[in-house]
Amino acid sequence: HGSNSLLGDTSLARIQQALLLNAAGTGCLDPSGGCVPLNLYGLGRISPAAAQFISTRINSTQDFEEVIAQAFLSGDTANFFSLPAGPIGFALGAEYRSDEFAFRPSQDLAVGNLTGFNASPPVSGYIDVYELYGEAHVPLLKDLPFIQDLSLEVAGRLSDYSSQNGLTETYKIAGDWQVIDGVRIRGSYNRAVRAPSVGELFAPVGNSFPTSTDPCSAQGNPNAATRQACINSGVPANLVGVIQANQQTQTLTGGNTNLEPEVADTYTAGVVWTPSFVPGLSVTVDYFNIKIDDYIASFGGSTANVLNVCYRNATVNGNPSSPYCQAVRRLANGSIDFVSLQLQNVAKQTTEGVDVQVTYQFDLADVGLPDWGSLAVRSLYTNTWDLTFTPDEISAPLKCADKFGPNCNGGGTGITPRHKVNTSIVWKYNNYGVNLVWNHLDDVTDDNPGSNFTVERIGAKNYFNLSADWEATENVAFTAGVRNLTQESYPVLGGNASPSNSGYPNTYDVLGRVFFANVTLRY
Repeated sequence: HGSNSLLGDTSLARIQQALLLNAAGTGCLDPSGGCVPLNLYGLGRISPAAAQFISTRINSTQDFEEVIAQAFLSGDTANFFSLPAGPIGFALGAEYRSDEFAFRPSQDLAVGNLTGFNASPPVSGYIDVYELYGEAHVPLLKDLPFIQDLSLEVAGRLSDYSSQNGLTETYKIAGDWQVIDGVRIRGSYNRAVRAPSVGELFAPVGNSFPTSTDPCSAQGNPNAATRQACINSGVPANLVGVIQANQQTQTLTGGNTNLEPEVADTYTAGVVWTPSFVPGLSVTVDYFNIKIDDYIASFGGSTANVLNVCYRNATVNGNPSSPYCQAVRRLANGSIDFVSLQLQNVAKQTTEGVDVQVTYQFDLADVGLPDWGSLAVRSLYTNTWDLTFTPDEISAPLKCADKFGPNCNGGGTGITPRHKVNTSIVWKYNNYGVNLVWNHLDDVTDDNPGSNFTVERIGAKNYFNLSADWEATENVAFTAGVRNLTQESYPVLGGNASPSNSGYPNTYDVLGRVFFANVTLRY
């Protein structure tokens, strides 16, 4: 259970009521609720009574209940049979899970009667799943030239979701090969799924205001082909290129009870090197390739993409029968009223790259330093050279590695720089420890080359976190430290943030330097 309260917002309905005065100009035309006239002209002209009248308190509660029941059997075949390399290890099991969620907003928040936030309608729903699973570790060969150990791992799971009509299958096959001392090769293939959540299934229609440019507006600067597409869709010819569009477009989104699970195929291959001549050193290199089909996303991927497909795609060409153009609702003056998007299994995503990790642990005395404990250094470098998001069958694939903007990040899921490095240094001495973490994010550029924005590039960011800990007793531990030690700045953006001017808090630190302290009690 959780609850939130927010003070300081204002009621849109009460603002409108307080602005509409009676004929004499001495009070509100509708005096109900203790209405006080509101004067918006001039700094400090709003009276305390008017401020009190238009203010509103936003409340919401969230209740999540999960029930899990499981039974499993694990062991090996040693009592029955063994392969030349050893017995087969196995695990068999059954599991039941149920998830029930309810989001209950106050009335003003539910209907959008506020000026600082979008409407958040109530959400509730229930799903459960029955599952059977099994996995086995099969030792194939051992103690042979260049095959010190060779094993196979297989696993499978059958899931019956209440939200789906049929069974969902997942499975895995992986191999592990110890070639010689210090050299291990590994690889795997996984078929994975992600079932739609309660919110994705049952969320009612709500509104948001993502950044986008109407191609039919003056800001869109339509060329001849785009102009004709706008006319084809029903925009009056005399308004094309004249419409003064809002930088943010009202967008309606909601859940879909017909959603199916996302399906992913994951391929990995790697090598582990632990040289005997450098004790404590480990180097791993792993290649990854992930392909997701039936990706759950708002129809068209984003408001910006739907507008581009309707008016700038030669195949659609403003066809009023196209679902892309039908999603765009306009007012009589030609401006966009809203774009209607709904979650569907329409998108695809592929990711490809490599992880390189180096870990080195040693006692200071072993390298000729005073015997003051141990040091552990771990550094993980990730190179994501491909991140391609395809919103649907018609839209062009979006190359999103090293990119930011409404096209690639319209859902607010963050940014994937091509190069990322996470390095930690941990010093331990008796009951004391010091931890330094450095997180490096490569620079990224705007994803819309056809437009020039105030910020076309977000520079590389380096975040340093420093902390110290003390195990006072077996039951009590203290930790204190600082996050974002160097006060790395949060990127301030303009029209190519999503939503506008909010930046990307899922990727970059918003708070700046933060000090913290905590105590842990163990019983």
